[in-house]
This record gives sequence, structure tokens and C-alpha cells, in this order.
Amino acid sequence: MEAYEATILEDLAEDFRLPIDHRVTENVDLDNVEQASLDTQLPSSNIGFRLLQKMGWKGKGLGKDEQGLYSNELPSLI
Repeated sequence: MEAYEATILEDLAEDFRLPIDHRVTENVDLDNVEQASLDTQLPSSNIGFRLLQKMGWKGKGLGKDEQGLYSNELPSLI
């Protein structure tokens, strides 16, 4: 059974790989890309914000002792 599962996984992996001739070879224009900012808080409509709230986050630092990241640092991660 393991050999069969491995074959299926290999086939799936091939389906999701880009052929070498389809890879980006030119420079990407980053002039119009919006940069995340620590000055702007996440809106409550942000999916990451909502997921954190559903897991019990109250806007304080992350971690058992609330010593980790807090809301002003999250935009750079999401």
C-alpha cells in the first residue's frame, strides 16, 4: 500500500510543479506593490486578524506569557 501512496503523491507533485520553460525569467516590477506597514493596524476584516481572534487572541503579545509579537507587528507577517 505504501508504494501505491508514494506513486500517487509523486503524480500529484508533478501536477503542481511549473515546467522550467514557464518560470519567471524577467524582473518583477515592484513599484506598484503595496508594502506592509507597522503604522497601520490590521482591519477586523483581515483574514489573519479574524483567524487569530477565533483562536482567542485579544490583541496582546503572542505566546503563553504574552511576551511575543503583538498587533502592531503582525502586518509584516501576514
